[in-house]
Amino acid sequence: MRSLDLPDDLSSFLKDRRQVDYDPKKCEAGVISFHPLDQLRLQYFPVFSQNLDGDTAPDDPHADELGCYLVQGVSLIASCDDYEPIGLLNWMPIEKQYGIWDASHNGLVLLGSDVTWTQIARDLPRYINAGWNLKGSAPTTAIRPWEKHPFNGEQVFEPLDVFDEWYEASLVRFGERRNDIQIRHAEEILIRIERDGDWCEAALRRKKTEENAEWTDPQRRSLDSHEWLEIQPLLETGFWNQPSSINEYLQIDTETNSKFLRWWRRRKLLIQNSRSTTAFTWRCQGLRGGTYHILDQSYKKGSDRDDSILELARRLAKVMEFEQIDEWMK
Repeated sequence: MRSLDLPDDLSSFLKDRRQVDYDPKKCEAGVISFHPLDQLRLQYFPVFSQNLDGDTAPDDPHADELGCYLVQGVSLIASCDDYEPIGLLNWMPIEKQYGIWDASHNGLVLLGSDVTWTQIARDLPRYINAGWNLKGSAPTTAIRPWEKHPFNGEQVFEPLDVFDEWYEASLVRFGERRNDIQIRHAEEILIRIERDGDWCEAALRRKKTEENAEWTDPQRRSLDSHEWLEIQPLLETGFWNQPSSINEYLQIDTETNSKFLRWWRRRKLLIQNSRSTTAFTWRCQGLRGGTYHILDQSYKKGSDRDDSILELARRLAKVMEFEQIDEWMK
C-alpha cells in the first residue's frame, strides 16, 4: 500500500472509526461520515488551468493548453447530503495541507498550511463550507499545481487511482435487430489491470447478451511476469502509440468561449448515430508514470479487423479466458 503520509491526529481519528460531532444544519454538505483508515486510497485529482485563481493563472506554464494537472490527494469523506462526497475534503500529502476539490469545475483550493485535523474536527462546517466560499467559512488559496504535480496533455474529468500503471478496457458488441425483432441483445466486457512493483492483477466483468443485463461480479486473477511481458509491447503499439480520442470529440462552449472538453457527450452521440452500421466499440484508458491516455475506436460491420488496437483487445480478453472474443470480431 502506498504511503498516505497522514498527520497523526487524523490517522488516529480514522483508525478508531470516529465521526465528528457538529450541527449538520450549519454545514452545506449536511450529515457527513468519514472513510475508515483502511479504506483510504491515494488518487490523482484533475485540476484545469482554466479554473485556477486569476492571480496565479498567469504563472502557469500550461495556461493556454487543454490538458490538466494531476494532483495527488486522499479523499476523506465517505458520504454526505446532496453532493458527491469525493474531494469535499482531502488530505494533500505533497503539500501536507488539507484541500477541497471542486468536481463541477475541476479546481482545487487549499486550507491554510497551519490548519490541523484537530481544528477541523472542532468546527467541521467552517472548513467544509469553504468549498462554497460561504460567509464565515475558513479562508482558502488556489493551488499552484505546476510547482509540484505533473501536467497531462489530455483532460481528465474524474479522480484516478495511483498505481505504477493501470488500464481499463471496455468492449461493447452491439445487438442486432431484423424487421423490428431483437435477434441478439448487446453484450459488454470490462477488463481492468493494475500493476504496482511486482504485483499485477487483472479483473473481468461482463454484461451478458440479455435484456437489461447487470454487470457480473469481478473475475480476478494475478498476472505473472511472463504474461505481463507479453502484454507490454501490445500496450505500446495498440494504446500508448495511438492518437488520443479526446481530440476527436473537442467541442467549444460558444456561450462562454470555454475550452473545456465535452468529449463524453460527443462520443455518446456519435455512437448512437452509428449503431446501425457499427459492430462493436473498443474503449481503453490508462495511467502510467503520471500520464493519462484514452482511446476510443468503433468498428463497422464488415470492416478490416486486423490492427494493433484489436490485437491488444484480443490478448487482454484471452488473458482473462474470454474465448468468445474471436466470435465477437468476426
